[in-house]
Amino acid sequence: MSGSPIIQDNKLVGAVTHVFLKEPEKGYGVFIENMINMTNMIK
Repeated sequence: MSGSPIIQDNKLVGAVTHVFLKEPEKGYGVFIENMINMTNMIK
């Protein structure tokens, strides 16, 4: 599901950006570090 958090070892590591409908086990995600870096650039 798009926007769903990715949790590993009880830590937020990223979020799902999108998933292929015909292949729900495949998709793309973005690391939390990249999201934080982007918000710092916007400020």
